[in-house]
Amino acid sequence: MLVELCASGNVDPAEWRRHGDDFFMAGVATLLGSVRGFDRRVYLDLAEALYPGMSYVETFDVWLQRSPLRAARFVPRLERRLEMKRNPPQG
Repeated sequence: MLVELCASGNVDPAEWRRHGDDFFMAGVATLLGSVRGFDRRVYLDLAEALYPGMSYVETFDVWLQRSPLRAARFVPRLERRLEMKRNPPQG
């Protein structure tokens, strides 16, 4: 699942490629570079390794327009998953 990959902290391009095509996954990495708690430089470097040029605003804008992933829905899900990892349910 994409949320699990993103929450894992794994930034190995080969692993990311197993979860989707290079353009899509590079866009996800670029998105993570703007999320609090994610190292911007690390995720932009990952994006560039997956799809050169994705860190440019123009390319990322195309990704935002074409992507089936909606940042407004995905980021809150990811943040909830990260919170659960930090503070697992008791009981």
